[in-house]
Amino acid sequence: MIPIANLNNIRGGFLLNGELTIIAEVEVHEIIDTLNASQVEEYFSDDSSEDSQNKDNVTIKVNGFQVLDSQVDQVNAIFEKHPDLTSNFTLKNQHIKNAYMHALLDLIKTLSKSPKDLTVEDMNKADNTLTDLVKAGLNLDWLRHKLDQALEKQIDYDTRIRELEKQVKKRKLAVTELEADLEKEKAAASASLILFD
Repeated sequence: MIPIANLNNIRGGFLLNGELTIIAEVEVHEIIDTLNASQVEEYFSDDSSEDSQNKDNVTIKVNGFQVLDSQVDQVNAIFEKHPDLTSNFTLKNQHIKNAYMHALLDLIKTLSKSPKDLTVEDMNKADNTLTDLVKAGLNLDWLRHKLDQALEKQIDYDTRIRELEKQVKKRKLAVTELEADLEKEKAAASASLILFD
């Protein structure tokens, strides 16, 4: 890397009006989700900027996480049911900790939907999020169980839908065959009536 003496050197070409600008290129492999400006502010709100936040964006610290006032009861309930949730969670950066908590709350919200309302994409995203949260050190066996149940129900729904689609195709084919037989009978009846006239 570059020694600090070279950075501070006026003739070094790094400083412009006493400021250092670092430009970084980021290669995006996959976009998982996007946030609008208000969501970013909500996710990474800071106690020191509380004066600039409106009443709806007030954050409260719960078990080391800053959450929105409207989420306090939910987060407290999670910690009451699962007191070991963060026993292996060692992150110190407050913003990153907050992001993990918000990802957990979003995941719980997703898994609270009826399985028939969840798409395969929703389930895959939930599985990836859960895996990331567990890798970060959150104890989420209870949520893994819930996700596995939702996946089983999704598979059951998909299987039942495929079975019904097969039955519909068979019945449509049977109806088509019956309609063809009906047309043949009508044609035969018409032909026999013409012969007797």
